[in-house]
Amino acid sequence: MANDTLSRLIGLKDFNLEIPSFENCKEELFKFEFDFENSRGNIFSKRPELDYFYLRKEEAQTQKKLELSKSLPYVDAFVQGGYGNPGLNMLKNGTDSFYIVGLRFTWDFSNLYSKYQQDELIRKEQLQIGSLEDEFYLNAKISLNSNIKTAKSLIFQLSQDDEIIALQEKIVLNSKAKFLNGVLSINDFLSDVNQFYIAKLQRSYRQIQFLSIIYQIKQLVNEWNLRN
Repeated sequence: MANDTLSRLIGLKDFNLEIPSFENCKEELFKFEFDFENSRGNIFSKRPELDYFYLRKEEAQTQKKLELSKSLPYVDAFVQGGYGNPGLNMLKNGTDSFYIVGLRFTWDFSNLYSKYQQDELIRKEQLQIGSLEDEFYLNAKISLNSNIKTAKSLIFQLSQDDEIIALQEKIVLNSKAKFLNGVLSINDFLSDVNQFYIAKLQRSYRQIQFLSIIYQIKQLVNEWNLRN
């Protein structure tokens, strides 16, 4: 009875804190690493910042076209007709129809003066947008590369944790046999048990770190379809 109680208290298979979707997260990591190395920046195509940069560029282009149209001459045609007495011929008595056809040409030269200044402002704005976009890509790539390296390092450490846990499990089982045979004190036995659970907790903590890194990566690429 006492041995059954002790077995329940130190059951080596009962304590197992698992992180949800850990294996799937490892698959996601390798997918992100492959896409990062082969996509040439397209891995960030779902980021909303890129839509912002695109719209800013479109706005600048539209403004540039508007300034160009304001500086060009304006030509329109017109037709004017009527029926009167006299008609266009003042020497001819009687009513007669008449019409006038012509072209109207207007050009506001003041817009030519401001066009250069506006074009320069638009050019500077385009350069600023391009600079912001380059800065975004640079920071995103640095962060993604750092997170991928950290996640891969955690995978290696987790594999070492598995080896340590397996070794600690053997030590506890051996200590348990010695304790039951009366050749090991309860304090020494509990010390070995504590080391075993500390190793498992350390592994669970690394799993949480790994999962956190994966979700940071998913935030960087705006990708949230984690497979279960």
